[in-house]
Amino acid sequence: MNSHISKKICFSPGWISGFIDAEASFMLLILRNRTLKMGYQVALCFSIGLHIKDLAILEGIKAYFKGIGSITFPKKNVALFRITSLKDLAVLIKHIDKYPLLSQKCADYKLFKKAI
Repeated sequence: MNSHISKKICFSPGWISGFIDAEASFMLLILRNRTLKMGYQVALCFSIGLHIKDLAILEGIKAYFKGIGSITFPKKNVALFRITSLKDLAVLIKHIDKYPLLSQKCADYKLFKKAI
């Protein structure tokens, strides 16, 4: 793995927002859950998926956010950084509000923020 990557990249706030702009997803999931009265639950998820060779980037982003979220390996050669708890999503929102997204993804972010 390329653990040397994190030493070469400047994990500045602007860089983090730019990376989110390019690579992240904001998701509102409606999941079937038969244990609930209505039979469904709503879940919010922020994620960044990268090739396993870029795991150091996800580790650097997780470290930047003081360890919130989790990194999992859902498929061969894929690493996924996810934030799902409302408390942790609040940290992400504070960052993006201070260092805004510049692309069309900003509209997705605004909808995601309203859902929270």
